[in-house]
Amino acid sequence: EVAVKIQYPRLKNMIGTDIITIQVLMNGLAYFFPNFEFKWIVPEFRTNIYKELNFEMEADNAEKIAILQNSPKVYIPKVYREYSSKRVMTMEFINGIKITDVTSLDAAGINRKQLMKDLVELFSDQIFKHGF
Repeated sequence: EVAVKIQYPRLKNMIGTDIITIQVLMNGLAYFFPNFEFKWIVPEFRTNIYKELNFEMEADNAEKIAILQNSPKVYIPKVYREYSSKRVMTMEFINGIKITDVTSLDAAGINRKQLMKDLVELFSDQIFKHGF
């Protein structure tokens, strides 16, 4: 069983429009609030969002974190490269519960407070220890 992630055909064009919208909002904020120092967000967003559109890069990151992450609380699904590309990613399917499905989490006996602590710790390790 696999999970297939397929990129919308016109997603790149839609993101271009979003970047322009964010630029206009940032310029408006800077106009009304001269001490507003967050205009750097747009170039940063522009650089990184296009990287996110490359599923081969996402597959690289999934494989890298699977090697680096040694927590028994985390399982990174295997990526099937032979069935993947820049716009399609095929991975091992894992049954689970969405973090937003509170009813199912409670029914499964999952301590939501501990889950949040674990997620913060795991994401912090990913960012501060492993650099991504």
